[in-house]
Amino acid sequence: MIGEGKIILQRDKMTFVSSFCVLNKDAIDLDQYLHFLHRKELRYLETLKFEKRRSNFLMGRVAAKTAISKLSDEPLDSIAIEYGVFKFPIVKSIGIHNIQIGISHTKNIGFAIAFPEEHPMGIDVEIIDDNRVNTIRKFITEKELGLIANIEKPFNMTSTLVWSVKESISKIFKTGLTMDFNVLEMKTLIKKGDFYISTFQNIAQYKGISYQNQEYIFSLVLPKNTVIDLEVYKNTIDQILNTECNK
Repeated sequence: MIGEGKIILQRDKMTFVSSFCVLNKDAIDLDQYLHFLHRKELRYLETLKFEKRRSNFLMGRVAAKTAISKLSDEPLDSIAIEYGVFKFPIVKSIGIHNIQIGISHTKNIGFAIAFPEEHPMGIDVEIIDDNRVNTIRKFITEKELGLIANIEKPFNMTSTLVWSVKESISKIFKTGLTMDFNVLEMKTLIKKGDFYISTFQNIAQYKGISYQNQEYIFSLVLPKNTVIDLEVYKNTIDQILNTECNK
């Protein structure tokens, strides 16, 4: 099952549009979307011998191309998503000049967001996994431990949320896990309705917005003063996750 939609990014004097896609690979046949792929992507797919790597590649590409399709009329097979030096995704197409893409996946869920270059964004989806808690704990500062102590949720959830937010903002800087996560330390973390809103100690220009459904944490990081309506985004995630849980 694939869910998609647009998120309006409202600034004081400007409005931008981003688009997202969430998919549950267990509810669809990913091979039916091979026509989305550029010839370079098809050639790369043929080199993947292990099913998990093949599935993860297809999840990311199908989610990314679906998100891009909401912002561009370019044929999807004319768009190649390639990698930068730190493995960040780059949209390459003769007809597309300022659309950027964020891609994440975990277990059965693919997640992507397409956005204009003028308005940077980062995303991440993580699964809450007790086996990863000790590893994640190494990347959480003492200040952040105090912040999550005020959130009345289990530590495996709150620690995964912190990790997810840091992953998201590191993607804005196109460094991923090569960046010192202490630089990305959270300054505040509060629950507001269905979402968890965070700010950063050293990067005051940005905020994080995280959402939990079942065992998954979805995080967005975007400019702090941007106002967004997340209702379609939340409803789409709920629909996809409920489909997965009911299988």
